[in-house]
Amino acid sequence: MHTPLELYNIKPSDLPAPPQAALEMLRACAREDIDNKQLAAFAQTDPVLTAEVLRVVNTPLFGIAQEVSSVRHAISLLGLRALRNIVLCLMVREAVQQHAIPGFDITLFWEDTLRRAVAARWLGMRAGLDKDDCFSAGLLQDFGLLILFYLHPEVAAEFIQLRALDPAQRYTREKSLFGNTHDEVMLLLIRQWSLPPSLESAIGLHHQPRTEDAILSRVLYAADWINAVFCVPGMNSVLECVRTLLGDEFGLDADVIDPYFTQLPAEVTDTAAALGLHIQAQVDFEQLMRQANMRLARENTDYQELTWQLEKAIAERDRLAAELNREIAIAQEVQRHLMPDTQADDLPVMGLNLPARNISGDFFDYQLLRDGNICFAIGDVSGKGINAGLLMAKTASLFHCLAKHIPDPAKILAIINNEICETSVRGFFVTMTAGIYNPQTQVVRLVNAGHLPSLLLQRGQAPRWFEASEQPLGILPDCRFSLSEPIALRGGTLYLYSDGVTEAKTADGSVLECAGLATLLQRHQDKPPRQRLRTVIKAVQPQQQLHDDMTLLMINGELA
Repeated sequence: MHTPLELYNIKPSDLPAPPQAALEMLRACAREDIDNKQLAAFAQTDPVLTAEVLRVVNTPLFGIAQEVSSVRHAISLLGLRALRNIVLCLMVREAVQQHAIPGFDITLFWEDTLRRAVAARWLGMRAGLDKDDCFSAGLLQDFGLLILFYLHPEVAAEFIQLRALDPAQRYTREKSLFGNTHDEVMLLLIRQWSLPPSLESAIGLHHQPRTEDAILSRVLYAADWINAVFCVPGMNSVLECVRTLLGDEFGLDADVIDPYFTQLPAEVTDTAAALGLHIQAQVDFEQLMRQANMRLARENTDYQELTWQLEKAIAERDRLAAELNREIAIAQEVQRHLMPDTQADDLPVMGLNLPARNISGDFFDYQLLRDGNICFAIGDVSGKGINAGLLMAKTASLFHCLAKHIPDPAKILAIINNEICETSVRGFFVTMTAGIYNPQTQVVRLVNAGHLPSLLLQRGQAPRWFEASEQPLGILPDCRFSLSEPIALRGGTLYLYSDGVTEAKTADGSVLECAGLATLLQRHQDKPPRQRLRTVIKAVQPQQQLHDDMTLLMINGELA
């Protein structure tokens, strides 16, 4: 297993002695012929042991609702294994006192010891072992290191550098520093203290576990590496080793490992309080990760590290891009619901919207009123992208709500204008044409707030244009808006459109413009209304990405 005992440089008499009562109690816990009453009687012979058992059993760690004042009751609630842990902790805590090694940070040592013990308990439960046995072994596995420093106080300052190494590096450095290693010392101590033989094999092999070795030794090996995650500066490489180790040995993946690392500091703190060990405030795992990443960024500037950072940045970019795409998809769906999503062919009002980007700054809407009239609107927000889309959503929502209750487009635009002026930012404004149409009389009245002229096409007649008469929305508050004179369709069709249509290029590379739009619509005026709208879209280079949002709205007098 290791170097024969007679070749060790340490004699049993060199080892510190634990409190005798605790040692006897530990041995009593291992006997099969002893009951709780006898253990309680034995514990009560030593006031310190009695007080320690009662103190620990009443800590939140055991979750006992009522205070326990009887040692026998405490032992009955704890069970032999938990009682053994309490006694064992008392033994190792009292074997080497707080100031026994000048210059040695024993607080950090206990922190590492408890972290190994708590991790061993968690891994043991995962492996189907008794959690208290694993905790005991984890508590003892590196106690030999404390004894080495106790025997060689002149190198006490080396402890800080030693704990900053991963377990494999530390084991090698330990050997060169002391001539012995902590597991060799623990073999002596286990035999001198008459601890269970199972601890001897597990602790003696925990730095070189093999597949055929007892599972407990592999639990201790993994627990040592888990502790290193919290001790080694720039712990990224250690963390990867631990993830691989826990995956290979225990079948655990990152979804289980990382959440446990997050809760481990709190478990260590609670266990320390219960066992009467003083440790410093624990740093959480996320903070350690941040510190490690900062250190890594400072110390590694070679090509491989830059490549790693680039790959990580690309992965993060892809994640954010995927998240953004999901959010944009939701925004697109919201926008689609802001415009009429079911447009019957027998309605005289019909529209079409194509965004140049993911989010449109154009919109159209119409409302069938109770008196049979139809209130309609088309709008174009200055600019493009998300900002324009948000203002579009606000404007469209306001119109959709107001048009249900106010049958006057001029009043509706006045209210929307004040709302936009109140909250507008960075000079955004909205051009908008709204109107009301009476299908019985085929009469339209419009209010055009800075939007492109509306186009009326009647068979056998020249095109008629109805220019803007008001300023755009969102520039000056408290403006008055007026309806136009009545416009009689007389079987014709009124077209409203955004500048994305008139500024688009046709197949020959020329800009469509308003006159070209009128010519195109006259050429296809015999086609059904919905097909007429699609013809316009197809005519402006559909194979290329649009440079601006395109929106068309028609009020069709042919259906009267």
